[in-house]
Formats: sequence, C-alpha cells, structure tokens
Amino acid sequence: MNALASNSYTLQIAAMTKLEDVQLFLNQHSFEKPVRIYPTLRGEEKWYIVTYDNYATIQQARDAAEKLPTELQSLGPWPKALSQVKREIARWTE
Repeated sequence: MNALASNSYTLQIAAMTKLEDVQLFLNQHSFEKPVRIYPTLRGEEKWYIVTYDNYATIQQARDAAEKLPTELQSLGPWPKALSQVKREIARWTE
C-alpha cells in the first residue's frame, strides 16, 4: 500500500476482526483486479481492511464500484483515499 500514490483511491469492500474471516471472504469471491488487505486498530481492537484495486480519482473509484459483481456491490463498497489508508496502517505500526 505504501508504494501507491497517496492522492489515489481504492475501494474498501470489507472490514473484519479475524484473519480467518478475511481468508473465507477471499475464497468466496472472485476478483478481476488486485485485492489488498491491511491491518489497523480501531480503538483497542485489531481490524483487517479489504480493499480493491487502485484508482487515480474518486470518480473512477465510484464508477468501478458500480461495475463490481452484484454480491460485492451488496456489501456497499466505498472509495477510500490512500492517504487515509496510510494513516490507518500507521496506527497499527505505532
């Protein structure tokens, strides 16, 4: 994630507290573009955030969300700035 431009966007498609649940999620769905998982802390709880692909603009990310398979659209994917992702990763490493 750190290699991606901070002014780009990704789609957050899931957030889970157990790595096993992340693996089950990945096994249940097929993805055409890269999926990335990163850990963060929310309060005192560890979370794993599942993101999909990388986009130059928020509008490209929104458009891509509308083109996802129905089962992924039903999860309510939303654009997330890479600058925010990097802040969340930093919480984990502090």
